[in-house]
Amino acid sequence: MDRLPSISDAASLSRGGRLRPTELVDHCLTRIRQSEDRVHAWVRVNEQGARAEAERLDDLACQGRFLG
Repeated sequence: MDRLPSISDAASLSRGGRLRPTELVDHCLTRIRQSEDRVHAWVRVNEQGARAEAERLDDLACQGRFLG
């Protein structure tokens, strides 16, 4: 993934099986790591929590349950 999709595009891609929540979270976390020293947008980033939630959403998507 070169660019982050919009939220609505990410939801559509996820529902279509073309983007897993873990892929999106990994991309977001990578972008944060790459730019945070310049932008200072975050006080705290809970990478483990974000990753755990993305994995939970991956599991639900595999069951055909999409939460958004």
